[in-house]
Amino acid sequence: MALDQRLAKFDHFVCHCTATPPSVNVDDKWIDRLHGDVNKWRERAGYHVLIGRDGKVYKRDTGHLMRDYSRPGAHVGNVGPGWNTRSFGIVLAGGVDENNKPVDNFTQAQWKALEEECIAFLQAHPTPDKVRAVGHRDLLRENKGPPKACPCFDFPEWWAEQQIVAKALDDQEDVDRPPNALDQPMEYTVKAGDSLWKIARRFRTTANVLRRLNTDMANLIYPGQRIKLP
Repeated sequence: MALDQRLAKFDHFVCHCTATPPSVNVDDKWIDRLHGDVNKWRERAGYHVLIGRDGKVYKRDTGHLMRDYSRPGAHVGNVGPGWNTRSFGIVLAGGVDENNKPVDNFTQAQWKALEEECIAFLQAHPTPDKVRAVGHRDLLRENKGPPKACPCFDFPEWWAEQQIVAKALDDQEDVDRPPNALDQPMEYTVKAGDSLWKIARRFRTTANVLRRLNTDMANLIYPGQRIKLP
């Protein structure tokens, strides 16, 4: 997959829900009306991607009324300045029951579409190892904003359980890397132009695994540095 430089500014992938019951038909026009006509936002739809109850994906690149990837979103209020500029917003239709109580009521079609969109985002991102996956409620809690249930499930836990990073690596075009575990060395010496993401991809692991194995490693790696491998 080709890199999409529009994504370079996003170091957070933020998941939301629309807080609507299953009986409400949410599509891009619904979001556009809510953000544009009701909230009076100048650029209207604040999310970059919407996933409907049937798993349909709505985004500007496919002709829908969502926020263009080249533009900052408008989806993370009450967390301090700058967050909309640095965060990519995806929203799932649903998240409350018919009595308006928060609930994880998303469909299998939505889970499948969400996984596909997460993987595609990482594969197109110029520096995917710098991306952090969070739910809206996680950002609010970390930045002392008002409590909120959105997206009504633990998105970081789901991201980890679904092995999104590993799947993004596995789906990428093949690269020069050891074909099997018998050929895998115990250590790797960093070369110019390397990143943790590139090294992880070469040795069929993830950047987080490398960080856990190399607890004394700084955030920035440098040529000549020796890194332990799993």
